[in-house]
Amino acid sequence: MPSAESSAVITRGRPGGERSLVARLLPSRPWRIALATIIVAIFFPPARLLLVIILGLSFLFVGPGLRWARKNRLVLVGLILIVPTLLTASYYLLEEAERIDFTALQPGTYVGTGVGKNAVDHLEVTATVGAGGAVALEVTAESESQGRPAVDEAVTELPGRIAAARSLDVDAVSGATYTSDGIKAAAYQALQQAGGAGEQPFYVEALQWVTYGEFSREMIFQLCIIYGIIFMLDFMISGVVIRNTGESLNCYNCQACVGVCPVGRVEDDVPLPMTMVLETRLGNYDRVEELAKYCVGCARCAARCPNGISALSAAGKAIAAKRSLFEL
Repeated sequence: MPSAESSAVITRGRPGGERSLVARLLPSRPWRIALATIIVAIFFPPARLLLVIILGLSFLFVGPGLRWARKNRLVLVGLILIVPTLLTASYYLLEEAERIDFTALQPGTYVGTGVGKNAVDHLEVTATVGAGGAVALEVTAESESQGRPAVDEAVTELPGRIAAARSLDVDAVSGATYTSDGIKAAAYQALQQAGGAGEQPFYVEALQWVTYGEFSREMIFQLCIIYGIIFMLDFMISGVVIRNTGESLNCYNCQACVGVCPVGRVEDDVPLPMTMVLETRLGNYDRVEELAKYCVGCARCAARCPNGISALSAAGKAIAAKRSLFEL
C-alpha cells in the first residue's frame, strides 16, 4: 500500500489525476540527459553505437537496472545471463547480414557511402556489375589520402581486392584501418543496392542502423562539444524546468545573506546560505539537502536579500523536488 506522502507526490501535477510520464521524468537530470542522448544518437550517426553503449551501461549500473537488481537477485542473474547472450547474438546477426552473395547481383551501377577517418566527408564507392556477374569497385570520392601512403594504398587497391576475392572479408591496409573500414562499408552499401544482401529482417536493419559509423578522434571531439553545450543548457534551465525552484534564478551572488547568517561559513569556508540557493539553481538537490542541516531557520537571509529570497524556502522546495522525482 502506498503511503500518504507517496500518494500526494504521485497525484500532484494534473488536477484530478496522476502526472504524465513526461512530467515525472523531466525534473530528473539523468533522464533529461538520457533524452538528449537519444536525440543526439538519432541525428549524429557516427556516434550511435557509442551512445547506445553508454545508455545501456548507465541503465544497468547506475540506473533502474541496478535498483531492480538490488531488490531482486533473480533480476541480477538474468542481466548477467541475458546481456552477454544478446550481444553475442547481435554480433553473429550482423556478421551474417554483412555477407554479400555475389551470384545474386543485378547488372548496373550502384553508389555506396561509408565513414572513414574523416567523420564529416564520407567515402564513396561505386560498384559496376556486368551482365555476366563481373564486379568492379572503385573509390570515386574521398578526402582522406592527403599524401599518406597507407591511405593511398587503401583507396586505390582495397576495392580491387574486394572485387577479386568476391568477399568483403579482406584484410585492412596497415596504417589505414579507419579508411579501410569506411571503404568496406561503402562497398557493402553499394553491393546491397545491387541485390547482394537480400531483404533483411527489421531487427537486423535496426542493429545495422545502431552500429552505423566508426569511432574516430574527430567524432569524440564533436561529442565533447555537443555535450558541453547540453550540460550548460541543462544547468541554465534547471530552475525553470523544476517546479517551484525558479526563485533561485534571482540570486545576485552578492553574499549579503552570508553576512547576516549566524552560521555564515561551513565545511571549509562554504558560504551559507547563498550556496544552498546556487545549488538549487544548478539542480544539485543532494548537495542542498546536505547543507540544509546547518540552517537554523532564523530567516535573516530573506530580510537582507535585495530580492527577498529565502534560502530556507528555496532549500525546502529543492528537497521537495528531489523527493518527488520519478524513479522506476
